[in-house]
Amino acid sequence: MSMDDVTVGGGAVALPVDTAAVVRATTRAMISPHRWTLWTQRPRLIAYCLLVEVVAIAATVFLVGRTHLQLTDAVVLAGLAGMGIAQAELGRQVERLRRLVNATPHINMTSVWTFAAVLLLPPALVALLVAVLYTHLAVRAAGIGCAECQLSGRFSTRPW
Repeated sequence: MSMDDVTVGGGAVALPVDTAAVVRATTRAMISPHRWTLWTQRPRLIAYCLLVEVVAIAATVFLVGRTHLQLTDAVVLAGLAGMGIAQAELGRQVERLRRLVNATPHINMTSVWTFAAVLLLPPALVALLVAVLYTHLAVRAAGIGCAECQLSGRFSTRPW
């Protein structure tokens, strides 16, 4: 178990966090589909969820072939991805403290960037933005941080 420092009102508070156990449990649950809570649902609900996923993947693949990309689309995509990742990184410690103080569910701001992308980008690039943002969240949840942040010691490599 390690101690994690969180700044509260100008002072640092040491919080006990068993990061290795959390990472192992999260990784085990993500890698093992037979452990997903989806399979504990009614068969009709499982079928509905799987159908929605198949339709979403098929529509994305279909639209990728019909998309004509422009330079402005790439600039908007890069801007939204950069701002989404920056927001996730800058809000990490606030979110960590909020989880300790409050028992409400996690607030995911990825929908803000996804909604902006739906309004501004072709569907294929929206799917790419979603993949980039959720890959970043998954990498952070796995405890992998950027080399610059690790070397400078400014940010913890743990997302909680």
